[in-house]
Amino acid sequence: MNLLPWRIELFKQKSRRLLLQTSVVSIVLCLTCFILNAINQHFEQQLAEKQNEQQKYQATLNILNTQIAQLRQQTTPQTKQIPIQTEQVLNIIQMLSELPLTQGEIQHFELQKDRISLEGIAVNQKEFEQLQPYIVQYFPDIRLNQFVPKSNNELQFKFEQGNKE
Repeated sequence: MNLLPWRIELFKQKSRRLLLQTSVVSIVLCLTCFILNAINQHFEQQLAEKQNEQQKYQATLNILNTQIAQLRQQTTPQTKQIPIQTEQVLNIIQMLSELPLTQGEIQHFELQKDRISLEGIAVNQKEFEQLQPYIVQYFPDIRLNQFVPKSNNELQFKFEQGNKE
């Protein structure tokens, strides 16, 4: 062994430097672990809160689904729904689109098994007089149930056919 004083001093310096570097790396690793642990705890807490919130929402959803199912069992449909053929629907839409209304409008149209209701506004008497025969052409038994002149010369009308349920 060649332990000259300058080598001993150099060895001590290298040892100190190594000790300092090891200490710095250890401190950085400890701080990193501490920070990562704190972040992990924060995320775990948030996850637990979200899971708790989800459980509350799920319980509320289950209660609402049960209530909806009970209400569906308690209620019976007022009218039986009967499917209408596509051709009939297209014919009705075509008829409505060809109504002789230039400025007036249809506000409500209802078609049920044994009832038809058509409500709207005509801007003047002439427009209404053109509309009435057109509607009677398609629905011969339809009758005018409401005819109200408005202050701005518009005419509000309602045609109905069949029984009101």
